[in-house]
Amino acid sequence: MNNNRLSTSKSTASPVDRQHLNLEIMKILARPSNLERLADGRIFIKSLNKFYNPARGLNIVEVMDEDNNLIYTFNSITACAKFFGLSNDVVSRTLLTKGKPLFRDSKWLYLKRVTNLK
Repeated sequence: MNNNRLSTSKSTASPVDRQHLNLEIMKILARPSNLERLADGRIFIKSLNKFYNPARGLNIVEVMDEDNNLIYTFNSITACAKFFGLSNDVVSRTLLTKGKPLFRDSKWLYLKRVTNLK
């Protein structure tokens, strides 16, 4: 019952054929990409037939003024929310998704999400 729980138990796993494994990896890497970046910046996943919806940690948020000049850049929605003293939901749902401006220092600021794929 406890044979596979302890690190000192004898392994019954078969040895890995590295040559076969490397061949399979090369085949996968030679295939065309499953992702397609569209002109509007969204990423389309071909095999799933839907758009990529990134997690919150993978977003860069740019803050632009009325003349489309870059004012601030944040590495996450959370950092942007803390800087402006707002909640993550307000930044994500209201300012990024609906495109509503933010009034600070007698200026209208617009937030833009930039997807950062790593």
